[in-house]
Amino acid sequence: MIPYGRYTLQQVIDEVIVRAGRHRTPENVDWYTLASYVYQGLEYAMMIALPLKEWAFTTTLQVTHQMLLDVNFISPIRVMLSSNGGPPYREARRIDVKEWFTIQDPERKQIWNQSTYDNPTYMIWGRVLYLHPSNTWDYNVVGAVSGFMDCYMIPPRIYSPNAQLRLPYEYEELVILLALEKVLYRTVDNAIMQEIASAIQKERMFVIEQYINRRQSQQRALESFVLPEVPLVPPAPVPGELPQRLI
Repeated sequence: MIPYGRYTLQQVIDEVIVRAGRHRTPENVDWYTLASYVYQGLEYAMMIALPLKEWAFTTTLQVTHQMLLDVNFISPIRVMLSSNGGPPYREARRIDVKEWFTIQDPERKQIWNQSTYDNPTYMIWGRVLYLHPSNTWDYNVVGAVSGFMDCYMIPPRIYSPNAQLRLPYEYEELVILLALEKVLYRTVDNAIMQEIASAIQKERMFVIEQYINRRQSQQRALESFVLPEVPLVPPAPVPGELPQRLI
């Protein structure tokens, strides 16, 4: 389970304002612009973590054929479909555009590669989700499959001071620095911006190192549960040690 912090949007904005106060200028930044900078920083931190597969916003969507996906959609995790949209579901196989037109065209169908209710398929073309089997393309099909999709999706921006950010503890400093960088971009000299950029890079490397250390700890923990096996032949002696003998 991911331990999220308890920062609200207003608390993060207040922290950014306090840090920007060291470099106070006559230029004014309104509240909604500051909130936008915070959300941009949060989304950037999320995209750093997504390739590491350590943290991402997972969402479950009800899906139908030719459904228009939200602009915040990133990528699917799995798609579960059925003929009536309810259980029991079958996990759909993702296909590309070329295979899609082969499957839905009756004259180009391949017996070994057909899409059925027991083996449904789906395709994402742009922002449109296509499901098969579907009577939209094949008149021999009774109805279109539907179901749900687990996916990665950027959370919506809620411009409310009390909106709680789903922000893991190790990302708090990174998000604040990213928002601060945008606030000071046009108001301070290059030396200060380089200092902030260095701090951002340091926090970014900290996040990656935390991920690597966590994975190594998990690997060592798993290896500790492996039962020892008696070797069939004695291992080669290590320099400086006496040869081992099997009893």
